[in-house]
Amino acid sequence: MNLGKGADWSYPLKTLPRPSGRATRVLITEYDLPRRTIAPHDVRTDAQGMVWYSNFSENTLGRLDPRPARTRSSPTRP
Repeated sequence: MNLGKGADWSYPLKTLPRPSGRATRVLITEYDLPRRTIAPHDVRTDAQGMVWYSNFSENTLGRLDPRPARTRSSPTRP
């Protein structure tokens, strides 16, 4: 956030309070992918709970169904 020399915000910046208590609880679940060469990135979930990721090393789009923990990938199109 560099406004340049002599520049200033037109309003005061306020930080949010740090989370505490219940807001700090997380659950992390890891899934094995079918190949070690998969490099997942930009992971998103859809409305049905499927997890989609771009695979940087193989130029494919991957899908993970977390319920049975199954994966599927297909080549991306330009």
